[in-house]
Amino acid sequence: KKVEVAKARLRKLNPHVTIETYDQQLDEALAIELVKRVDVVVDALDNWESRLILNKVCIEYGKPLIHAGVEGFYGQIMTIVPGKGPCLACLFREVPRTSQRVIPVLGAVSGVLGTLEAIETVKILLSMGKPLVGRMLIIDLLSMDFRSVEVRRNPRCPVCSKVAT
Repeated sequence: KKVEVAKARLRKLNPHVTIETYDQQLDEALAIELVKRVDVVVDALDNWESRLILNKVCIEYGKPLIHAGVEGFYGQIMTIVPGKGPCLACLFREVPRTSQRVIPVLGAVSGVLGTLEAIETVKILLSMGKPLVGRMLIIDLLSMDFRSVEVRRNPRCPVCSKVAT
């Protein structure tokens, strides 16, 4: 199981760290329990159903969400700050079809996106720089192309349209 492998690796790096694992599908109740306890949420999920649940809960609880997704040699990252820019539901009204197929993920690609998520998290926590709010960074590691694309809030978004700006 991925959760046990991750826990074992983290314990090797630091045996004094406290690690809580949840070997279950993310549902709204679990998302609420976890989101309420943190200042920033980092999306390292592997399916769109869970991402959209997490997005909804982060919007409801006013928590910034650093989203990243990986597929093969490609990735995307954006930062969702409730009331400041679009959320995932503004961009993806339904589960993207890519979640229906299994595409191998190259560990190095996950590493690049994870590093960018860590940087975005630090920027949010320290109020530094220009986080990817209202922008999605799209990464193609086959061609080494990095594009920043403006993304806009959907005024009729069922998740974030009622949050004040």
